[in-house]
Amino acid sequence: MIKIHIPDLVAFKAGYLSIVHDKVVSDLRRLKLSLSHLQDPSSILAQDIVLVKAITKAIVDLIRSLKTPKGFFNKKVYNNAIATYPNNAGSVQPINWRNLINLVNHLLDEVNGDLEKLLIGDPLILKNHHDTLLNQFNIRGAYEIGILKNAFNYGGDPGDSVRQFFYSEEICRFCSYCNMARARHTVNRQTGETADQFHLDHFFSQTDHPMLALSLFNLVPSDS
Repeated sequence: MIKIHIPDLVAFKAGYLSIVHDKVVSDLRRLKLSLSHLQDPSSILAQDIVLVKAITKAIVDLIRSLKTPKGFFNKKVYNNAIATYPNNAGSVQPINWRNLINLVNHLLDEVNGDLEKLLIGDPLILKNHHDTLLNQFNIRGAYEIGILKNAFNYGGDPGDSVRQFFYSEEICRFCSYCNMARARHTVNRQTGETADQFHLDHFFSQTDHPMLALSLFNLVPSDS
């Protein structure tokens, strides 16, 4: 692997944090609402349903052996769906909603700084920090770990913004692995949409370490 040199690490970290922090916080808040609904249906407020119905469906489809039908969590039927999703499910994985909610609350508490450590923290202790948080809140099951992906979603935005940031900072012009394929980022001049981007490889997988999906030092510039 080719060593990557970042001339101004402080500015690089600050710039990256400005891209991902607010998005992750927003998704954590939505995840907390969804988890609260699944733990206690009486906590559902009508104005929150549109914000969280997609996340709730994603969680339920993860823990059910049979996926829910399209429209199952639409606003008009959301409350009923929360109450009945275990029915005709084949099987449903047991989830400790309270442990997950406690972890999300912890990450939303800016005082402890743990969310920032996940996003731009020391790369040498990044994995240990992730795993320590899981152990601290007794989150061990693959399904519970998988639920956390909903708050650290690399797909779409901010993934596109993250790749654009890496390219614009010009920390490497070629793939870090082969040092042959050139890093690319092109934009359609007519639509303004991204037409082509090089990849960012996750050193620690998103499956086993979902809270590192948007971690600055878990991303390695690479070609396809």
